[in-house]
Amino acid sequence: MNFAQKIRGNRAVAVLLTFLGLLVALWFLLSGVLGLITNEQDALHRTKTLAEGKRFVISIEPDQSYTHYENNLVHLSGELTTDETIIDPMFQMNVYALKLRRVVEMYQWQENQSQDEADNLEYTYQKVWLESFIDSHKFKEPNRYHNPAMPLKSQLFIAKQVKLSHFILPSQLLEKMNHYQWLPMTDLSFWKAEDNLQSLLQDKPSHLKKGIYYVGQNPDFPKIGDLQIKFEIVQPETISVIAKQVNSNLVPYQTQTGGNIELFEYGTVSANKMFINARISLFFNKLYERFIDFFMIFLGIYIIFNVLWIAKTSFPFMNKPSNIVGWLLSLIISAVLTLIIIGMTWKNYSPVIGITLLVIAVFSLYFLKFARKSPKLSLIPETVVPQKMIND
Repeated sequence: MNFAQKIRGNRAVAVLLTFLGLLVALWFLLSGVLGLITNEQDALHRTKTLAEGKRFVISIEPDQSYTHYENNLVHLSGELTTDETIIDPMFQMNVYALKLRRVVEMYQWQENQSQDEADNLEYTYQKVWLESFIDSHKFKEPNRYHNPAMPLKSQLFIAKQVKLSHFILPSQLLEKMNHYQWLPMTDLSFWKAEDNLQSLLQDKPSHLKKGIYYVGQNPDFPKIGDLQIKFEIVQPETISVIAKQVNSNLVPYQTQTGGNIELFEYGTVSANKMFINARISLFFNKLYERFIDFFMIFLGIYIIFNVLWIAKTSFPFMNKPSNIVGWLLSLIISAVLTLIIIGMTWKNYSPVIGITLLVIAVFSLYFLKFARKSPKLSLIPETVVPQKMIND
């Protein structure tokens, strides 16, 4: 007797599990549907925002007078500049750059979990260089594999004022700039920071190896708790920005649709290209969310089919939902529902996209005809009676 038959034999258990199963299935289904509706509305709102910005943006030259573009959405390209240097007081680093990042990694234990053939958890440990600290108190064997406290952390330093031509670059855009380049340390900079390191790191020996600080006995044979420290910088370069002009500042532009526009790209990029790239980026960012919502809808529908089959209230053509028929039906219905939601969201703004998706959804229902057909085994009667072998 299998699991489904046992459940059917106990009516009280069957009713309880049917109720719980349907509750779980509806949670998956509603979460997927509501999440898809919310994500599509966000995508539509952002698309409208970008379309409005594309209509009103004004491209200006870096050396052009900006007095009559006040409070307008402007686009310009140019090289970033700054009049200040960034300082890391701990290492007495003083560099001319837009951003300075101190990267500190510690040699520490890392716990890995896996399952053996009997589904028992197995714990293995390895030594790794990591920037983030691993709390060994949460290990299965914390006494045997112990990570000491991390005495020094990574830190980011950003220039207070960065300009693009005559404009001050918004801090939000500066934070997004990630073209980091390694800044190798010299003997002079190591000598300046050695005193601070010694007082902070409990008199552990420090070394300078290939432009990187190393704290520990031997860089070639690291031990748990050793540190390696390096620096990275973002140097001034040419970028393109679309934002609102307010005096000498570039700030987010508030559209009539209620969204904000503040775009930047590396290099000299036209305004039209920047808006196209923003649309492409939006599509791929939402693609992952759409897949997650679709998968949740699929799980909800598939669980409903299983619950109905166990409760003997399934459709007669379903048979056992764990076979290919159940999977195909759930997949097709989930795809149709997903396409309908996306199509209905977009049909007013873009009839071509919306109607196309709705047509595809309707035609996808045709595949239910094939999903309902399951292969059947038939017995072919034997027409020839085999002769008996007679041994002499």
